[in-house]
Amino acid sequence: MTEELLKSRLGNCEVCAINPAKYTCPECEVKTCCLQCVKIHKKELECTGTRNKVKFKPIHRMNALDLQSDYLLLEDATRSVDGIVNYGKGLRKSTFYSM
Repeated sequence: MTEELLKSRLGNCEVCAINPAKYTCPECEVKTCCLQCVKIHKKELECTGTRNKVKFKPIHRMNALDLQSDYLLLEDATRSVDGIVNYGKGLRKSTFYSM
């Protein structure tokens, strides 16, 4: 992307307010321009920089990536449940009871 397109889309860095922003924090959506500003933002806001997968997002703010992320979260949950169910079946077959 060109510098002008990035500048028009994200605006200026919300930390230094000097340079055009290049990055958006996945957790709090703060716009930053460089690694130094990212570190400052995380320290000042006590932000982890990790998106909360189960945080509510209104339908009018969702995009295709949000929908895909939700789908992948449901697939992960299904995979975890299937693993637990299959693990339980394996325990019942391999356990011997002595009388």
